[in-house]
Amino acid sequence: MILDRKWIFFPKLGLGIAAFVGLIYFLDWHALWDVAGQLTIPSVLLVLMSILSGFPFLAWRWHLIVREESSRPAQRHFETYFIAAYVGAFTPGHLGTDVYRLVPGRAQGVRTSRILAMLLRERLLGLVGYLLFLTIAASVALKIEGRIPAEGRRFLLLCAVLSGFGVAATIGARYTVYVLRAISICRVQ
Repeated sequence: MILDRKWIFFPKLGLGIAAFVGLIYFLDWHALWDVAGQLTIPSVLLVLMSILSGFPFLAWRWHLIVREESSRPAQRHFETYFIAAYVGAFTPGHLGTDVYRLVPGRAQGVRTSRILAMLLRERLLGLVGYLLFLTIAASVALKIEGRIPAEGRRFLLLCAVLSGFGVAATIGARYTVYVLRAISICRVQ
């Protein structure tokens, strides 16, 4: 028997609410309030400004990736990116950002495969940037080893090495794709 969608909605909603309440129940509220009490307004503003200052650079990166396929001006690419970032804040894995950027491209006549390739390129650039940041941060933290316990130094060294391998693998995979594409083109010709 196939159930109607509205009947499936209620059990899913109930499970979602139960999971949320369960997670709230298991939080250590005393520790959260202790940490929140140590926050100062300048530190919160500094973190907020540092997070928000990255968005224009990310929007510019998106414009640089998309401008080959789209004839829209940079302002429209920035607008699309900022709205997509807002939508992505409410979706798991920021998938809303990808979907929102896919829809205007399709409306403009760009093939879905090209848009997905651009989204993948943007995600991989973000991954490489994150891994590079993690590698540099772990390396700097290892230099300040006097204040870090031995377990923390081992963890940071592991993060630095694995992040470096991740960057190398991502860059290597890109060149591997180019080499395989060149080989396949040579075989066709």
